[in-house]
Amino acid sequence: MEEAGKTDKVFQSIECSDALERFLSSDEGAGSGYGVAAYVGTSFVICRIYDLQTNELLATLQKSGDFASLSGTKLKNTLADVLDELAEQAHVSLSKINVAVVSGTTAMESKVAGLEQPELLHDLEEELGEFGRDVEYMLAGSNSIAVGQAYFVPCLAAEVGGDVICNLLAIDILGADKPQLIVNTGSRGTSGIVLVYGSKDKLSVCVVPDGVSTKDAMGRLLEVCQAELGHIERMLVSGDVDVEVPSELSDKAQRVPDVAIEGTSAVLLSEAAEDELCRIVSSCNIIEV
Repeated sequence: MEEAGKTDKVFQSIECSDALERFLSSDEGAGSGYGVAAYVGTSFVICRIYDLQTNELLATLQKSGDFASLSGTKLKNTLADVLDELAEQAHVSLSKINVAVVSGTTAMESKVAGLEQPELLHDLEEELGEFGRDVEYMLAGSNSIAVGQAYFVPCLAAEVGGDVICNLLAIDILGADKPQLIVNTGSRGTSGIVLVYGSKDKLSVCVVPDGVSTKDAMGRLLEVCQAELGHIERMLVSGDVDVEVPSELSDKAQRVPDVAIEGTSAVLLSEAAEDELCRIVSSCNIIEV
């Protein structure tokens, strides 16, 4: 595995498109200026604006609406209006906002793909049910993992660097040569670890619970790779006791601690092939925050 790189070297401004393009500036680094983190739910959108140098939360704005039924174009236009109002409330010029991030569920990617409304609603309901969490709980800010480029990815309730996550969201993961392993190092040597990887077509996230060391967490990720990911994913996330787990995998499934099954630190496992995920874990960059 490669040595951890300097955090400031992986921060970069993100080139977005369409409705979010005007909120980004390529002239300033992601460590200065202001950042906006937004979460789009089925019936509301909540946005927060941060000072990227001090990580101070300057303003929060929540709007209600039937966002699950909006087309991709209407959704982005609505979000642009919300960001306009938020910037005005925080007394921040839009030209100073150089990081804009949107998060939601994986079903939100369907909006970008332009699927029809019935498919959008079905996908959204299915994803929310699969993750087994109340959408009202998943807010942007310290509990969000997302990527720029106006892309919609899973919002995980995992503490990763506190509100400084707004800085981390500036990393252009989709454009990186290697996946990014974000490590939140605490004073007691424990870490919250999130592995994010994928392409512009699909992004996957794997979370390791808090309270384990970085070394142990990496071992946990590799150990999980050795099991049949599809079976264990459904068992952990949905709590479905009827899911059939092959006997040769049952001991590995039981080694996942109970804390991992709790909603606030669920281990979300990718459906990627075992060898592919192992390759990704062993070659990723490590960022300490």
